[in-house]
Amino acid sequence: MLHIYKASAGSGKTYTLTLEYIKLLLGYRDEQGRYQLYRKSDAQHRRILAVTFTNKATEEMKHRIVFQLDILAHDTEKSPYVDGLMQLFGCTVEQIRGIASETLYVLLHDFSYFNISTIDRFFQQVLRNFTREIGLQGSFEIEMDNDFVTASAIDRMYSELSDVDQKGLLNWLIHYAEERIESGNWWSLGNRSERKDDLRELAGELSKETYKLFRNEILSQIKDKSVLDDYLKEMRRIRVEFESLLWKLGEAAMAVLERYGLSPDDFKGKGRSWIQYLKKIVDGKVEPPTQTFRANVGNRDGWFLKKEIPACIDSLYEKLNPVLQEMVDCFGEPYVRYNTAVQSSKYIYALGILVDIDPVSYTHLTLPTTPYV
Repeated sequence: MLHIYKASAGSGKTYTLTLEYIKLLLGYRDEQGRYQLYRKSDAQHRRILAVTFTNKATEEMKHRIVFQLDILAHDTEKSPYVDGLMQLFGCTVEQIRGIASETLYVLLHDFSYFNISTIDRFFQQVLRNFTREIGLQGSFEIEMDNDFVTASAIDRMYSELSDVDQKGLLNWLIHYAEERIESGNWWSLGNRSERKDDLRELAGELSKETYKLFRNEILSQIKDKSVLDDYLKEMRRIRVEFESLLWKLGEAAMAVLERYGLSPDDFKGKGRSWIQYLKKIVDGKVEPPTQTFRANVGNRDGWFLKKEIPACIDSLYEKLNPVLQEMVDCFGEPYVRYNTAVQSSKYIYALGILVDIDPVSYTHLTLPTTPYV
């Protein structure tokens, strides 16, 4: 008899499947269709096959079954399954406890035959058992050729760019190429090259199990490119505002020095003084201030050599130090947001293309020329 369970996320699929597995471990259905407990455990797990989609789901199922068997064997009354099992088999708590304890013992001492695996591993086992019949060496290996799958998916995406309904994707690819060229990075449509670009690297994530687990949620969020457009605009705003503020502070600090007839070379250390940092900021560079710079903010004693302290030090400190302190403050939480915007913007176009790649992974055989011993 075939039973099909259709359920959404969080509706108790694992709970139900665990119950079904434990039912098969503890008992059977007789010719009259009634469920009976086994009189003793006979390694029933060797006769049960359970397949899952991911390795994580496999480990979760194994853990759940062993854990629930342990409860049935030692704290039977606390098991969420005990009432249902007693009603199904028409037995007592003591009978459930007895068969569960024996089943758990046999299972743990024969754990290598506890056959819960992923779908692909199951088919690998089938294939390995029939190597002679299908003409393969017994030492063959099965590998996941992720690079080939990724390259094929990208090729397919490129071949569909001429379609009318792919105009949005074409625009995204153009923007992606422009963004990489403007930032001085390498760009090429020849994805077969040994050199990977961001698009291929991101597409490579599609074959990873962490992506497969959350595939539907990820695709649902990035399918609407207008959402990504809005996000990109927000990231640009954060970047522009931070860079503009930092540059204005640098200009303000240099203006204070100029007002007092000073330059960064007049400070302690001359051409290597801590305040030379201002020149980098005015030139448009964004980098955190050095520890020496931070140490001198709020500490005017380290600004000049004693014999070179200008007469205007009090007024200079009063005007310049608040500007320097504001620059340092920029590299707290605002700098974290700025860095987030910079890094996420690098991949935003590639991320928008992700939904148009999303290949179905598959395996191919790699046959060694000499058998492995």
